[in-house]
Amino acid sequence: MLSDREIKAALAEGRIDVGPLEYPDVQIQPASIDLRLGNQFRVFKHAQRAFIDPLNDNLDEFTEIVTVPDGEAFILHPGEFVL
Repeated sequence: MLSDREIKAALAEGRIDVGPLEYPDVQIQPASIDLRLGNQFRVFKHAQRAFIDPLNDNLDEFTEIVTVPDGEAFILHPGEFVL
């Protein structure tokens, strides 16, 4: 676990990359970083496969990109998975 000073140093040195941080003074806390999500999500369709190989499979066959308009909510239901 890293302290806030260690997190800031690791970000500055490039050992951690979570950017861009809009408000680093607010988002970097002792032992944590508050991450913010964008408005695009890759939602997985129901597939009859045990696994998906991201290196060899076409992700568009198994996922759909959803863009959430500003100010609107995205509801993630139990059992759903998004990237």
